[in-house]
Amino acid sequence: MEARFRIFIITNSILAILLFGYVFFTSLKNMINIVVLIITDKGIYDTSAYVGYGLINWENIENIRLRRVMYKKFIRVDVNNTEFVINSQTNLLKRIIARSNFENHGSPIQINANGLSINHKELLEILRREWDINKTNHNSML
Repeated sequence: MEARFRIFIITNSILAILLFGYVFFTSLKNMINIVVLIITDKGIYDTSAYVGYGLINWENIENIRLRRVMYKKFIRVDVNNTEFVINSQTNLLKRIIARSNFENHGSPIQINANGLSINHKELLEILRREWDINKTNHNSML
């Protein structure tokens, strides 16, 4: 009985260290003033979450909308190349999360503004405005 209890304690201790380590480093990333979302004439460069998608080109975006999941708000970016976005994740866990986001929320790309220095509504307005400007510029170049 004592050996089973010891294994239980060791296993739970390791899991707790991993969980709190992940939470600590994620929180540290958000506390330090690191640029996690960049908007350019090419698209949105997103590293705001664990599953940061890198550059999301304007021409691949179909819609940008606000989504509420439970008590959290997310900016949902609908793309026309969903499978490419999911499969471009080099890490298996990130690919699983991206697929889960797509299956549960309709898009693999969900931007959470909680860690940003801007609220969801302002971010949504900026992203939509830039998307409108840049998709128009892209279409006029074709």
